[in-house]
Amino acid sequence: LENIEYIIGRPTKEKKMTTAIVFDTETTGLLRPSANKLEDQPYLTEIFAYKVDENAEIVDKFESLVRPPIPVPEKITRLTRINDQMLASAPNFRKLYPDLAKFFLGSSFLVAHNASFDVGILETELRRIDKLTQFPWPPHHICTAEYSTAINGSRMSLKNLCKHITGEGVSGHHRAQNDVDALLMCFR
Repeated sequence: LENIEYIIGRPTKEKKMTTAIVFDTETTGLLRPSANKLEDQPYLTEIFAYKVDENAEIVDKFESLVRPPIPVPEKITRLTRINDQMLASAPNFRKLYPDLAKFFLGSSFLVAHNASFDVGILETELRRIDKLTQFPWPPHHICTAEYSTAINGSRMSLKNLCKHITGEGVSGHHRAQNDVDALLMCFR
């Protein structure tokens, strides 16, 4: 534990950050093993992202609810408070794609808590519209859940990581913007 910047995965002098995408997603469920059919995988219901500069100052934001082709399971609505009525007039992922790709374009880092899940959900949606190889992924990915193992030997929830680093809790977690706000507090 030499310094907190390593723990939360901030860029080093060798990997200078120009801009980073700090993001979170909400979905209709958890990812299943990749051998499952694409239509059996969960769907995106919400995405929120900040684009931040090298000082972790917000320079832009992207937010959208996303209408999935299936009903939101009741257990997910209880967890996220996202329901079918909220999503009825939201764009589907195909319509959202051009703006999302434009937002990600040119960033050098991607930051997420449990990045493998959020990246996996985006990859799943991109496969559904045949855009996986065209998406402008930032070349460096930082997962604060993985880096949190240096603190206590196991992955910490975003709520616990935020409390450990900032002394503050997370309110309204399991909504994309609230989770990104908490993540950004940890990243700064």
